[in-house]
Amino acid sequence: VAGAIENAHLYQDATRRVAMLTELSRLSQGIALAASEDELVDIVTTGCQSAIGADRVEIYLADPDGCLQLRSAVPARDDAPGLEAETVPFDNVVVEAGAPPSAEAQRLAERLWGKATDGVPRFAPLSIGDGPPGLLAVLCRTQAPGPDNVVSAVASHAAVALRHHDLVSRLREENVVKDFFEALARGDGNTEALESQAARFGIDLDEPFIVVHAVPWAGRPAERRRPSNREARARLTTWADVVAALESRLTSALPGTLVDSRATYCRALVHAPRGRERKVAETITAVHETIERDS
Repeated sequence: VAGAIENAHLYQDATRRVAMLTELSRLSQGIALAASEDELVDIVTTGCQSAIGADRVEIYLADPDGCLQLRSAVPARDDAPGLEAETVPFDNVVVEAGAPPSAEAQRLAERLWGKATDGVPRFAPLSIGDGPPGLLAVLCRTQAPGPDNVVSAVASHAAVALRHHDLVSRLREENVVKDFFEALARGDGNTEALESQAARFGIDLDEPFIVVHAVPWAGRPAERRRPSNREARARLTTWADVVAALESRLTSALPGTLVDSRATYCRALVHAPRGRERKVAETITAVHETIERDS
C-alpha cells in the first residue's frame, strides 16, 4: 500500500511539472509575440499566475523619476504603493529555488501586501535598460522548487522582451526627434504637423530658442600639457563620449532642451526665454568650454 501511495504521489508530481512546463512554454510564446509593453506585462502576470497557481502576481517598472510603479497585477488592484528603486534590496530578496524567503523578502512583501498576508513571497528583478531594474513579485501558496524555477524563468523572458520594447521605443523616439529637427531646418514652421510635433515635446514655437550644432573636430588637436592618470581616465576620447556628455550637461543645466544625437553631428534646441537670452547663451558657452577641456 505504501508503495502504491508513493507511486501515486510521484505520478501527481510529474503530471504537475509537465503541466507547469507546458504553461511556461505557452507563456514564453505569448511574451515573444506581445505587440506592446502594456500587452507584455499583462501576459506575464496572467500567464505566471496560471502556470503556478499563485495568489498574486505583480510587475513593477521604474518611472522617469526612478520610482517602481505597478504596471500589471493579478488580481487587479489600485492601491499598490510606489517603491523608490534605491530602497529595494534586489540582491537580497532573491533566494534559491525551494529556500525560505529572506528577511528582506519578507519585509518587501509586507510593504507591498501588508503584514497579514499569507503565502510565500518570491521576487525576481527585471533588468531592462540603463535605469533601475523592474520587479516581478509573486505570492505563492506553498514553498516548492517548481514554482520558484518558473518565476525565475518568466522573469528572464520578460526582461529580454522588455529590453527589446524599450530599444524599439527609443529608436522610434529618436526618429521622431530627427524628423522634427529636419522639419525645422526646412523652414516649415507654420505647418500643422510641425506644431503637433512641437506640442508633443512641450515646445512653444512662438518662444525664442538657441540652436546648438556640434560636429566632430577634424583639425589638429591643440597643444596641451600631459594629463595626469586621473585626468586621462576622465577624458572624452570618442565622439560618442562627447555627445553623451554634451547631452547630459545641456539638459542638466538647461531643463527642457531637446537633443538630436547622430554619428556625425549633434543638434540641440535650447529654450531662451525673453530677457534671459544672454544668460542661456553664457550657460551654453560654459558647457562647451567644459566639453572642450575634457576632450
